[in-house]
Amino acid sequence: MNRPYPIRIALTATTLLATVGCHSDVGIELPSSTKPAKSTLISQITPRASLAIKSPDITADQSIADRFSGYGANQVPTIQWSEAPAGTKTLILLLEDPDAPGAAPFRHWMVYDIPARTTSVGATLPAGAVADRNDADRIGYFGPQPPAGDPPHHYHFEVFAIDSRMALAPKADQKVLAAVLKGHTLAAGELVATYQKP
Repeated sequence: MNRPYPIRIALTATTLLATVGCHSDVGIELPSSTKPAKSTLISQITPRASLAIKSPDITADQSIADRFSGYGANQVPTIQWSEAPAGTKTLILLLEDPDAPGAAPFRHWMVYDIPARTTSVGATLPAGAVADRNDADRIGYFGPQPPAGDPPHHYHFEVFAIDSRMALAPKADQKVLAAVLKGHTLAAGELVATYQKP
């Protein structure tokens, strides 16, 4: 029996944009100290409410411990958030590094199909949640690993509460995600921390 998916994400941004349509939403305004070199996904979305994001492993605006980095043990941190608003069907967790080389932020982690009543994700995913492929071409979490000599990179742990279930094509790019999430994000929030090669 097929599950209903009100939004069907296409394999390309062009097809998806034709289906969902373009929006002129103004993204979330970030403090100047945390504005990224490239646009993060959350900066392109206007949610109806905010989620409070925290972690027992990572402190906002502080350096991420080596054990959570690609240079260390690549340990998966636990990310927690406030309860999603009524009407939420699913949640998405995304970790981006907008200071990384390349045209788009480096995707370190993405988990989707997170059940609506979930309030944390860590090394063990809740039933039904799906870990996507990151930009290191691995499934799941890939810790910070900025190039030697770079100033500290900013790592954006972003959580989105969505009003529709979505069938995501593997590693849907940021343009695709932004087009779909606009107008369907009930709440969102982020935790930003830094990391520099030891």
